[in-house]
Amino acid sequence: MWRNVPLPETHLAAIATGLALHRGRRWILPLSRRRCLGAGVVVTALGLGTALRSVAPVGRR
Repeated sequence: MWRNVPLPETHLAAIATGLALHRGRRWILPLSRRRCLGAGVVVTALGLGTALRSVAPVGRR
């Protein structure tokens, strides 16, 4: 099922660039740890949901 998922090189390059910039200068949000954790959980859940919705039709073929 996962072998048909494309990995656009531009997205991978953007992720690598973001990781490199984060290592060079960390950006700390002026929020409490609890709010940051909550935001991270929401963003992760949305990303996983998007990935699962895009892969599900491919698995039905």
